Amino acid sequence: MQKPFQTALGFGELLGIMENVRRRNRFVKFLLVFPAAFLAYMIAGGVGPILQKAGGVFEPLIILFQIGIFLHFLGKGNLIEGFRRITLFIQPDVWEDTQAGNSLANKLSDSWLPLLVNIVIFSALIFGLNLGFHIVANLSPVQHFLENWRILYPDAGAKPLFEFWLNNSIIPIILSFIAVCANWLAIDTLAEK
Repeated sequence: MQKPFQTALGFGELLGIMENVRRRNRFVKFLLVFPAAFLAYMIAGGVGPILQKAGGVFEPLIILFQIGIFLHFLGKGNLIEGFRRITLFIQPDVWEDTQAGNSLANKLSDSWLPLLVNIVIFSALIFGLNLGFHIVANLSPVQHFLENWRILYPDAGAKPLFEFWLNNSIIPIILSFIAVCANWLAIDTLAEK
């Protein structure tokens, strides 16, 4: 007997899920994403060498903000729910139930090709964004404009700009992609129990 076809996670559907979660609580961008980006900008020397030397103090904060972003997307717009879901995922007694393990195995066996295609498309998009940010950050007119407006420390170079854009867009997009895929693969099934 042939198994019914399970809906594979299409890239358009994946982007839609990520966007819906992002829209649920736009204030999270100001609480988690922007502070991480600004701290990375400071550590890279965007506001001067004094704060750049104290960067080791701020790096753990960036990691905490990024964990918060991941939990926000894992909880589908709720940090507390994201924390509950991650603790549910790491509990060994949940995986002893064969239904949870079988559900994960079935989804992977039925949808491995669409998942692989999604990962390849997503990787290409991230590579393109990363390359574009590198090109724009290294343009001297952009650097001179920001230096003239005293947004960028003189002679800081492209690294602060790139670090800001990286932490403001690329890293949150990657974390949301991982969270949405984890929810689709296993955590939604575990949370239903």
